[in-house]
Order: sequence, then C-alpha cells, then structure tokens
Amino acid sequence: NFVEKAMDSMKSEAMSEIIFFKTGPDGDDVKFLANTEGLAIKQPVFTGDLKTLFEHSGKALVIVRKNELPSIEGAGLDITVLHEGEIGHKKYAAVKAAASK
Repeated sequence: NFVEKAMDSMKSEAMSEIIFFKTGPDGDDVKFLANTEGLAIKQPVFTGDLKTLFEHSGKALVIVRKNELPSIEGAGLDITVLHEGEIGHKKYAAVKAAASK
C-alpha cells in the first residue's frame, strides 16, 4: 500500500517531517494520515507554496499529486521519487525534494 511504502521511505531516508504539497480539497491528506495510525509523525505541513519546500529542503517526505511534479522540478528543486501510488483514485508520489546545487 502507498502509505506504508511512503512511510518506509521516510524512515530509510532519515527524514523527520512530512509535507502535503497541493493535495487538493478532496481530503486525500487526511486519508493518508488516517492510515499512519501508530506511527510517529511530527506535525505535518500542508502547503501549496514552493517556498515551504525550500525551507524543508531534504528533510521532509513530500506527498504530491503526480501531475504537480513538473511544477516542483521547474522551481529549482531536485526531486527523487521514492514511491508512487494512489490515495483514493488519484495518483500520488512520495518524493524527497532538495534545493538544486
């Protein structure tokens, strides 16, 4: 399942934060969090602002709709896709975003 694999990626990459980037009004972020019961997660960040991704560069697992990936890549962030899957019927990616060097 997408949530489990995304959380495993978060642990293996030693990330301490989770950011939901432009997940939209459908409650997909809440569905994701509901499936993390029992896992230690710091206060998640909900944003549509690229500045937030730069502020958390390399430290956070970013959950983003796959169709939004080009907007992140075009903003000067290097993206590593850790896992892809669905929340509900929408396609998402769990990525590590770091400021380009």
